[in-house]
Amino acid sequence: MISNVSQLPNAWASTIWYNLSTNEAQNLAFFNNPSSVPLSQLLEVLSWQFSSYVGRGLNADQLSMLAEKLTGQQVIYSDYQLSWSKFCKEHLPGKSFTFWVWLEAILELIKRHILPLWIDGYIMGFVSKEKERILLKDKTPGTFLLRFSESHLGGITFTWVYKSESGKC
Repeated sequence: MISNVSQLPNAWASTIWYNLSTNEAQNLAFFNNPSSVPLSQLLEVLSWQFSSYVGRGLNADQLSMLAEKLTGQQVIYSDYQLSWSKFCKEHLPGKSFTFWVWLEAILELIKRHILPLWIDGYIMGFVSKEKERILLKDKTPGTFLLRFSESHLGGITFTWVYKSESGKC
């Protein structure tokens, strides 16, 4: 039960987690000690959520970036168990927000401002800064990439290849 619309994102996170973790119709004590879930299962649900809410699911590269964001490392999805705290309670390293709040802000950004661009695949979305540099390294000036900001909630980072007057890219 929510009493204010500001509680909706966390209510949705709780619903996702509960449905992933148990088949019980009602367990009032569940969140006293929530169980971990397989990361692969959570990523599948997140892709479904993107597909149903903003019209396009997530590809393998995007899911890998989310997995790395959640775990802090590259992992094999099927072997990793993710805790409720990592998903929705603990702040991302060096940030003032959780993974879930970050993801929810991206969903709202897409829905409100860039839905046609997202559906048509013009926004790569979940790309780390490191991967961004690799993707753009040998591209011609003017090539650009749009990705979701890792540091600002609901933000887009626009990066392009530029050639200075000295000829350095």
